[in-house]
Amino acid sequence: MSYTTISNFGAGSQNNEDPSDAGNPLTYCLVDSMSVQFMNGPTSSRYSPRCKECQSFMRLRCAGKYDKKETWDKYCKFYYENNKHLYTSPTEGSLNLASVNVNMPVQLSFGEQLLHNAVEEKYLFYPYRKVDYEPFDPNVPNSPYISSSCNGICNASYSDYVVKIEKKGLDKDPLMNQLLENPKAAYDVLARIHDASKKKKVNISGTKLKKWIDSNKKLLETVFDTMVASNPYLVALGEKEGQRISNKMASVGCGCSCDATNPNAQEGFFDLGLEESCKIIEKAGLKGPCEGVKIKKDKKKKENYTEHNSSCGSYRQDKKDEKKKEYYTENLVNINGKYAKNLCQGCGCK
Repeated sequence: MSYTTISNFGAGSQNNEDPSDAGNPLTYCLVDSMSVQFMNGPTSSRYSPRCKECQSFMRLRCAGKYDKKETWDKYCKFYYENNKHLYTSPTEGSLNLASVNVNMPVQLSFGEQLLHNAVEEKYLFYPYRKVDYEPFDPNVPNSPYISSSCNGICNASYSDYVVKIEKKGLDKDPLMNQLLENPKAAYDVLARIHDASKKKKVNISGTKLKKWIDSNKKLLETVFDTMVASNPYLVALGEKEGQRISNKMASVGCGCSCDATNPNAQEGFFDLGLEESCKIIEKAGLKGPCEGVKIKKDKKKKENYTEHNSSCGSYRQDKKDEKKKEYYTENLVNINGKYAKNLCQGCGCK
């Protein structure tokens, strides 16, 4: 038997790639059974394939946000097929976790909800949405981070959005191919892609997606018009002011309360942004929804002085003005980012 040193206790694979690894959220999210608790402990009893944490993790994973190679892979297909005809359960009779249900003209099964959410995550970006990052399971040290809208995706669905889709490789995209097999799962996303294509904001010409859209233009335009008409701010305030309020509502209440009438609702929420959040997650050696995020390395601060020791004590010397010397004591090298001056004894002090 071998033992680890105390300094390495708790260290291990931070990526949890193995689906049999108890730290991998797949062990919580693929099946709804008591074996989950045996593998992950009693605190895992609150997790199920349709809990908020699993919905967030599977949405990100199946959209390739952790690793591009995971985009709609065999585990996503398993969840989809296993829940494709499941609309309710004994404990979740009215639960519907599709992220923009307000825009959906049809009811979705739990499997279809995953397809919808992954498609929306990959192809739409809401610039006004604020996101919280948290460990999937805070009781597991190397649990991957998940992200979720801090006040619900429905708020963001009324705000401005950007369609992010690349023509190159689209016909081989497993997520898009699954959507084209069951387009009703994300009519709302397809309607927005069609509108962006019509306005020449994206180029999808010659793709299987464009062929399907051209065959279903009337349906998608009806869905799009319904989505616009369902925005209460546009209806009440007109296009310009209504959209401004919609964008504001996308982040109202983040980090505090979701009461839109509370003027201090956003107090206490610090939105670091995707890049900075991913930098922190990566620095901690953990896994996060950061695939494709360009993380800038911290620039090394350029020092304008050199360090020296002499019989008069330690001092720093200005690179431009070598006559300029600042002495300090060894035990007071740095105080609040500034060197302590004139605290030493000897020829270096005035």
